[in-house]
Amino acid sequence: MNASKIDVATRRALVKPVTEFAKAHELSVGFVMSAVLWAGEKQPIEITNMVNAETVASYNAELARREAARSQQVAGMVANAIPASARTEENVQAVTARVFAVIQAARKLSIPALKEVINTEVAALTAPPAHSQN
Repeated sequence: MNASKIDVATRRALVKPVTEFAKAHELSVGFVMSAVLWAGEKQPIEITNMVNAETVASYNAELARREAARSQQVAGMVANAIPASARTEENVQAVTARVFAVIQAARKLSIPALKEVINTEVAALTAPPAHSQN
């Protein structure tokens, strides 16, 4: 179900101006359309006037804000998962980097899957080193 405030006719009317704007500014059409639709959700009546650089800049700022909040949330989850005896800034950063590598490779993870990755990485951090027998 699409709960969008922006009707199909309006979306269709945006295709040409969005495509022209995207090409003129060497941006992805999908990215510009996402920016316009994101901004248009707040002011659907004004949406046809939102195909501009200000809308794209606002959308970029919102994506950066969301990424920073997500990074902070994951780092906090990692820090809380590491036992206090092993919780150093170095360990938190190392595990967080490995968790983000998994997230990047998977593209998206659910919260339970994210917690599983964190627990796996923390277990690897706190496990005693394996001794080779030669």
